[in-house]
Amino acid sequence: MGWLSDALRFETSHVSDLWSGIKKDPKRLVLGMDPASTWAWNKVLGRDDQPLVNQLGGPTEQNYENAEARGIDTGAGRTLHGIAGTIAGAYGGQAAGGALSWAGGGTGGGNWAQYAKLAQGAMSQPSGAAPVAGSPPINDPRTARTGPMSTSMPNAAPGPVSTGNPGLDQRRRQMLSRVLMGAR
Repeated sequence: MGWLSDALRFETSHVSDLWSGIKKDPKRLVLGMDPASTWAWNKVLGRDDQPLVNQLGGPTEQNYENAEARGIDTGAGRTLHGIAGTIAGAYGGQAAGGALSWAGGGTGGGNWAQYAKLAQGAMSQPSGAAPVAGSPPINDPRTARTGPMSTSMPNAAPGPVSTGNPGLDQRRRQMLSRVLMGAR
């Protein structure tokens, strides 16, 4: 058989396994079919269910084994689902990078090394110290075009009111407000 027909036969087998799992236990539609929700509900309810799909909604290793037992070549299906996982990972990584771009003080870009450097510097700056070398001042994303963020935000979480270091306290308040307001 051809590559495309193998892929279609595998997808038919995967959907058949999925449908069989749902018919056998319809509660799975509510209790979850992916590994994370299956694990959580197993812990809560004392069940021993196996995931019906992988974390991206694709086939599990058991689905591949079932297809091979039916005489279906799974090479095409593995390739296509590998490509789908790569694409999903790229989009997810791009979205996460955009959501975390506030750490770089801008509206996009940045990398994990920059974020780690900013976080380390924000938590260890001595009083009156300049921002971490190479990093712009942190501004409120909602007012970034109109001016710097106000430093009058009270502590938003339980804990000490002040560290006794005004520069560090200000930087922590700014970072906390960014986390609580979300990236824009």
